[in-house]
Amino acid sequence: MKPMWHGSINIPVYDLEKNAQNKLNLGSIIIVYCSAGIRSKRAIQILRKLGYRNLYNIEGGIENL
Repeated sequence: MKPMWHGSINIPVYDLEKNAQNKLNLGSIIIVYCSAGIRSKRAIQILRKLGYRNLYNIEGGIENL
């Protein structure tokens, strides 16, 4: 099982466009990550298109931590 932090929400990038507005507040700070950083970059693009602005990406993914 992948680690989940308190209050975190797991939304796969392929479901993000249809689920983000139901699960994420526009004003929230959102930290996006994946294993290598490729899907998280795509997630940031999708969220920006939907109007989210407080976005942070773990560059290179969690494998580089």
